[in-house]
Amino acid sequence: MKKFIPGEYYHTLNELPFPIIQPSYLGFQLVVQYLNQKYATEIIRAEVDIYWLPHVEKNIHLLNEKIAEARKTQSDYRFAWIPGKAHVVNFVYIREKGEEALFYSDSNRNPDATIPDFAQKLSKITGLPVYTTLGNRQADLRSCFTDSLAFSRDITRRNKMTGEYLIPNFLSVLKQRAKKLGESSFEVKLPDALLKTSQISKFLDAHKESSHHVIHKNETLKLFRARYSKETVVNGQKKMIATYLVEKGYKYRDIMQIQFYLNQMPYLSEMQKKAFVKEAKTLLKSQSQPNGLHEYAIQKATELGFPPEMVTPENPFLSAAMSKCGDSTVFHEIVSGQALSDLKAFYKLIPSQFHLRVLTNPEQNKKNTALHWATSYPEKFKYLLSSLSEEHRMNAVTVQGENNNTVLHWLSSKSELLEFVLRSIPEEHRLQALAAPGQNGNTVLHWLETAPTSLSLALSLLPQSQRLEALTVAGEQGASALHWIKSKPESMKAVLSCLSKAECQALNKVLKKELPSSCSELRTLLQKNMPIRATVSFFSLKNSDFPVPVKNVGLTLS
Repeated sequence: MKKFIPGEYYHTLNELPFPIIQPSYLGFQLVVQYLNQKYATEIIRAEVDIYWLPHVEKNIHLLNEKIAEARKTQSDYRFAWIPGKAHVVNFVYIREKGEEALFYSDSNRNPDATIPDFAQKLSKITGLPVYTTLGNRQADLRSCFTDSLAFSRDITRRNKMTGEYLIPNFLSVLKQRAKKLGESSFEVKLPDALLKTSQISKFLDAHKESSHHVIHKNETLKLFRARYSKETVVNGQKKMIATYLVEKGYKYRDIMQIQFYLNQMPYLSEMQKKAFVKEAKTLLKSQSQPNGLHEYAIQKATELGFPPEMVTPENPFLSAAMSKCGDSTVFHEIVSGQALSDLKAFYKLIPSQFHLRVLTNPEQNKKNTALHWATSYPEKFKYLLSSLSEEHRMNAVTVQGENNNTVLHWLSSKSELLEFVLRSIPEEHRLQALAAPGQNGNTVLHWLETAPTSLSLALSLLPQSQRLEALTVAGEQGASALHWIKSKPESMKAVLSCLSKAECQALNKVLKKELPSSCSELRTLLQKNMPIRATVSFFSLKNSDFPVPVKNVGLTLS
């Protein structure tokens, strides 16, 4: 396993009053990868300069290409594009209720006098109205990288379950306090939720809202900034310094290391990832073992079938199975072209600790695993999946292949194998498997909209308390499986047969009206329509990053 070399990913700059972490391009990309996976953000890094007008004319086509790609998705959408080399800036594309705009923000480089011309030029080249801020929010000269990451995270962060943004109706929020700069460009004030990174009081006072909005874990902006302020001496005088960006820089330094090792263990389940991240943060925080995270990663990789070296001379059959054969691997070809007896004979020659690795090794182009291929051969599929531990089975069937579809998505039309898979993994993990996003973010239950038998089967294998929850996970354009199923009478009948009396009553009431487009609103509406005498605690996933087992959820009807 490769070892993390700090100097390749970040530098510690001895600025006053506090040392600052500045990520390299590689380190920045690791943090972007982590944020995009954990918070469902859309952040894109580009190593080109674009903060002066000549740069705009030369490089803006790169942003226009991303915008053209984003337009293929019809629902509300945002992405942050962060270009720059020595200094980075934020461009955020926004589509909200069919209206498009571009939000541009530079934390400390552009003088106010140049902003109007710059913003109008952006608007002319992109064909979009441009919203921007005036004034610097960054006091030091080194924190633009950390500022851009935290800023873009908060603007594009979504709830993985509902698809809703952390800052809803962002374009509407910008318009409320916008002043015209040019024909199609506007100066705006930032909402409190985006003032966390500000290091300059003048900027903060010009933007903060009069209301006491909660911006982070029950904290208002005032309380948040009090927590991230320290008294220090500057030029012989005591002064309170905003430390959020400094402290966040150190957290991002740790995230770089964690993501570096996660990238070398690409087939961990969500549960395994969370456990690794938790232990890694503890090790990095202690700072008592300089090589602690590297040694822990090697130990964990070996336990899970990922040895320090991808292939070792002691395992020639593993080497043969993993070797390329066209766009696929030798093992892909054995799965599709050899008899079951020959497959078993070869597979037994591979050490069992490497079975997961072989089964989840992807094709070069389409990224489908050998287990994806095996879905066309029921007996081979059952044999291969049964060879894995319960934990590894869950992992194997939720690895994404072509168009992000998992093995379970491929089994949506094969009820026998679907049942086999769900019964082969622990009951408490089945919701996570069925809610894993595939193409356009749609879950397996979305795919079962026209297959009432398989739909009923999948729901019946979930704990009673998780069935309605599984049906309200957001997919394409934020629509839940219920949105797809409601117009299919046989499928709706299958759904109702799997729900409790209280859930059926609530669902019938809701279905008489138009379902709200927001999955969180749908869940709230369903809960409000539960019978008064039913005590129930559904939808624990509404604030979760990813589906997790739901425990101790009871329903009592008197």
